[in-house]
Amino acid sequence: AKNVLQGVQGYTFSGLKTATTYYVKIFPYTNSGSIVNYLTSGTVPSASGRTHAILSEQTFDVSLAPWTQFSVLGDSTWVRDITHGVGGTPCVKMTGFVSSTSTLANEDWLISPSMSISSGSSPTLEFFSAMNYGTGSDGISALISTDYVSGDPSSNGTWTAFTSPVFSPGGWAWTSSGFIDLSLYTGSNVHVAFK
Repeated sequence: AKNVLQGVQGYTFSGLKTATTYYVKIFPYTNSGSIVNYLTSGTVPSASGRTHAILSEQTFDVSLAPWTQFSVLGDSTWVRDITHGVGGTPCVKMTGFVSSTSTLANEDWLISPSMSISSGSSPTLEFFSAMNYGTGSDGISALISTDYVSGDPSSNGTWTAFTSPVFSPGGWAWTSSGFIDLSLYTGSNVHVAFK
């Protein structure tokens, strides 16, 4: 039981088990401590929700591995960065920035290892992006392939760009992509890539 103060209007639960359904009932209340008074008459608002099971998570704490970097064009490559992550956490970075009036042409891919999307309820993908000199529409994309094996991803494998992710608006603002539906790929082995 969690008491949520008036004006807060929400509570974030932590320590929940993955792939588990939780049920919630909400009781209005007055007072606090030993004199708290919960409203139990009428219809009690209730809901349920299922937590996600994490198939794969990559934090880039030590290196890019097991993801691989492939440069198709230009001298820049994806690199591990410990200065721009959320709260000082590591991230990966790709840039062609030279100055406010000059950039380098690049096409570089960061490719996940093969992942099996087993049958389950509503498989999704979520990632976080941060940009400073543009937005997602300026050249970064997230893609998926069911037939990529290795080598140059621009000529090996069939890649489909996700059309629904939300990318950072710029200013190094870390932004969730939202949950991207992967149910079309259930039962497949896939590679996810950032280009």
